[in-house]
Amino acid sequence: MGGESALETLAEVAIALAGFGSLLVVLRRAPESPWQAGEGTDLFIVVGGSLLVLFFALAPLPLFHLGLSEPGVWRLSSALLALGLVAAYVVVLRRRTRLLREGIRPTLPWLSSALAQLPLLLAALLALNAASVLPAPGAGGYLLALVLLLAGSAFPLVSMVAQVGR
Repeated sequence: MGGESALETLAEVAIALAGFGSLLVVLRRAPESPWQAGEGTDLFIVVGGSLLVLFFALAPLPLFHLGLSEPGVWRLSSALLALGLVAAYVVVLRRRTRLLREGIRPTLPWLSSALAQLPLLLAALLALNAASVLPAPGAGGYLLALVLLLAGSAFPLVSMVAQVGR
């Protein structure tokens, strides 16, 4: 199956990002200090997004080995990841809305707003991939969505690292 090594590499990077993000959050806080508003959502995005990438990087492998054709694997995997991204978008949107109602604003609102829309953009790309509408449907669109999701999930971690140096 094409893309198998790329999927395995994405799974490895995703688990490393989730672990590093969790470790950074734990180490940067004093044990007795309460969570700052928004830290829980940042951790949720880093770890949740990374685990989503991990799961969906591994999902095509058993589908292929269960006998689905390679195009069928990419169509089904794309459809499932699109549904997962829409569900994740709803969860993050609810958290984000609650934080905004509490008066907690992101450090870079324009970037935060753009990144918040990333799951919907990726879901649309994956839906086109699942429907074989893209010029070259298959592994490429799926892998692109996973890489962009991982990059978007890493943003709160990068922001946390930047704040540690202050």
